[in-house]
Amino acid sequence: MSNLPDFAYQRMTARADARSAFDTATENARRRILMFDRDETFYGLSRPDLADRFDAFLRRGPDSQIQILLQKTVHFALACPRLMTLMLRHGERLSVREVGGAATHFERGLCVFDDAVVLRRPHLERPVTVWDSSDDAIAEAAHVLTDMAEQAGPALSPVATGL
Repeated sequence: MSNLPDFAYQRMTARADARSAFDTATENARRRILMFDRDETFYGLSRPDLADRFDAFLRRGPDSQIQILLQKTVHFALACPRLMTLMLRHGERLSVREVGGAATHFERGLCVFDDAVVLRRPHLERPVTVWDSSDDAIAEAAHVLTDMAEQAGPALSPVATGL
């Protein structure tokens, strides 16, 4: 990521600051965004401007990918209709999956952007978020997210069944 702010570590205590950091990282990512959180609310996945950022990210390259892992996906389709539309447009390159196993009780949020930065939420109940670009922090977060993805359920379908 070439246009990232020049800080290696920053602690944020407000949700607005965390969302701003998330948006900055999304705008500068080129290949991969992996994230885990309780649901879609903390980073505001339902925001129209974030859907536009995700769409721009996915259009930047044919290999770009967003994988969103959530503890609860029950309200995702209703809360995030723009992301559901992006799932139709971009296929498997944008997936939303509910985690299973031990990850259903995991209490930290993680977002990895390429292999350049990780946003960590030390506790899902608090807005404290850490921006960290150290190689060790990124590798650890990517490993945890990969383990969660292996235990996650199937991707949400963007197609209504019409029952």
